[in-house]
Amino acid sequence: MRWLRLIADRIMGRNGKPSRLDTATRMAMDADFTTASSSTRPKPPEVRFTCPGFEPVKAANAAEAAKAFAERAAVSECGPDGYMRPMSIRFLRSDGAKTTFAAFVSCHKSRGITKGYDVFLTVEEVAEPTPTSR
Repeated sequence: MRWLRLIADRIMGRNGKPSRLDTATRMAMDADFTTASSSTRPKPPEVRFTCPGFEPVKAANAAEAAKAFAERAAVSECGPDGYMRPMSIRFLRSDGAKTTFAAFVSCHKSRGITKGYDVFLTVEEVAEPTPTSR
């Protein structure tokens, strides 16, 4: 088997021991290829969102807030066994500040039996009060 590796190394133009990496390869393996802009990218500002029947949440956008509210709805509808699958939330309509989503929440009833509910969520962005200077 060693002879096959030696032949492959000769064909590919590799010299020296086959197991020893050259300096350029070692440097490339140790290099950090993340750009400065990707590591220092600012997070989107979090905004407060409300939904009737739930405490407000802070999220980057209405869709993230709807996911948080859907998870809360699953627990309130089904107890601790309630869950919302990540792809089971869908956008329905938006009329200005209010956005309506539909989510399918599921409950484990017994072994192998799951019951689901459609939950409609109206998410509204809450305007933060601006500080007044005196």
